[in-house]
Amino acid sequence: MKQKLYLTLAMMFTLFIGTSAFAQSTKKFTHEITIDCEQVKTAKMTSESTISGVVRNIDVTFPHKTRINPKKGAIIDFKAPGYNAYKLMIPPGGFESEFMLHFTENPREMSRLKPTPKPVAPVDDASKKEVDALKKEVAALKKDAEESKQQSSDLSMPKGEAQKAVSRDTPGQTALEQTIIRWAIDSDPQGARVFWRVISSVPAQVKNTNETYLMTTPYEETRSFNILGLTYENSRDVQIEIKIVKNGYHTQVKRFNVRQAIDQQEISAFFMLVKQDE
Repeated sequence: MKQKLYLTLAMMFTLFIGTSAFAQSTKKFTHEITIDCEQVKTAKMTSESTISGVVRNIDVTFPHKTRINPKKGAIIDFKAPGYNAYKLMIPPGGFESEFMLHFTENPREMSRLKPTPKPVAPVDDASKKEVDALKKEVAALKKDAEESKQQSSDLSMPKGEAQKAVSRDTPGQTALEQTIIRWAIDSDPQGARVFWRVISSVPAQVKNTNETYLMTTPYEETRSFNILGLTYENSRDVQIEIKIVKNGYHTQVKRFNVRQAIDQQEISAFFMLVKQDE
């Protein structure tokens, strides 16, 4: 009985020593490598000769780490959609730790991966007219929204008049032309000649004008603004210049903002003339 026990213990000790030696030899002859690729992030590893045997059909993400037996080498196949297959061959005795894959595009597979554009149906004349009408309607709605926004912040502006401009083609059709402004110009001494002109900061919309003679002081009249191109929106950028001229006295000039004149419905000024030095 004791002999059998000793024999069993001896066999177990021998098996343990052999297993430890095999594990140490296996660990000694394995080498970790890193595989990376710049063109793609993932690929299918179809075969890999490693210390653990042959592994097939595994999806890997780069960089990918695995172990090989440097004495035996390894053959690893990779396949990525749209690219030709890549075979990585590591010969026996190779102890490199990093490998970079360089895939080449496969034009046929790459074209299959691209989405096929959907055919565009031809548009008939009736559909074009509907589309054009819809665009005009949307543009009108946008314009009304902009005018409403402006009017909400400026209650003195009549509804729908923000963009309406004074024009020769449609005289008298804007609220500006229907707004009566009182002009009252006087001077001391009286009898000075009164001139006026338009000065615009937006010449692309409202043109500057030359001086126009009105009459001598005292001058009082009611008239509307029929300045071409003038709107409620750009009236803040337009001024009326009043000039007083009298022999023996210095010329004097005053300017009035058109929008303020519209709100006050008046342009009034008094000029105290100064004699010129003899």
